[in-house]
Amino acid sequence: TCNNGQCVTMEQRCDQISNCRDESDEEGCRLMVVKPSYNKKVPPIGIENDEVVPVEVNVTIALMKITDIIETKHKIVLKFGIKLKWYENRAQFHNLKKESSLNALNDKEIEDMWLPFIIYDNTDQNEAVRLHEDVKTTVTVNRAGGFVRSGVDVADEIEIFEGNPESSLGGNYVEMRQTYSKEFQCEYQLHRYPFDIQVCSIDLGVMELEQRTVKLIPEEVIMNSKIELTMYIITQYSIQYRNISDSKAGIQMQITLKRRIINEML
Repeated sequence: TCNNGQCVTMEQRCDQISNCRDESDEEGCRLMVVKPSYNKKVPPIGIENDEVVPVEVNVTIALMKITDIIETKHKIVLKFGIKLKWYENRAQFHNLKKESSLNALNDKEIEDMWLPFIIYDNTDQNEAVRLHEDVKTTVTVNRAGGFVRSGVDVADEIEIFEGNPESSLGGNYVEMRQTYSKEFQCEYQLHRYPFDIQVCSIDLGVMELEQRTVKLIPEEVIMNSKIELTMYIITQYSIQYRNISDSKAGIQMQITLKRRIINEML
């Protein structure tokens, strides 16, 4: 594994630490490899019986804080993290580590790959999940399948992992993480005040053009926010399809807020 004849483990190759005395274990390190024909504007679909199989994008939302509740303007401001998970079946990955944080794609690799374009439907400007200089984006590859070693015709010793979940070795999936603070529309029902219960949401969808090629899958809500707020208590939270009979309608994270009556009495 070292050009000078020294041997180190494959787990030490391309781990950002020079383990070879000549530092050759950190040379020629590429995490993601795609063919020249790869088109980052096309989702990684499948084909089954001549029909398009959309790429499934699993969505997890971690609610960190309810920053503000603006009843007069029918708004709620949420700080949250979003995690998207999918398989890039057109890619191979080299020398994946067991710790996914060590499999972070660099900026050039992120710019050159397909990323889900997901719209926040209940923001005023239909904002979207996208690469933006003001939003930290982390894209990692999770080692979930097996690998093969590079052949004798390749100078560098490489462990090659597949992105395709249909591979005999199993696929290795991609995760994209972003953190936001956003203002969402929320229709407050105040006619039962002060015994009112409000339901606010984050509504997520894809562009009409991609509804046959990208399918959002609701996975999990992680509640990191305080449950008891100044005016309300969070009584329920969930993530599900907006229309159970039509997955193309997108998904929705809901939080249910019950007014704290004792607060109003005081």
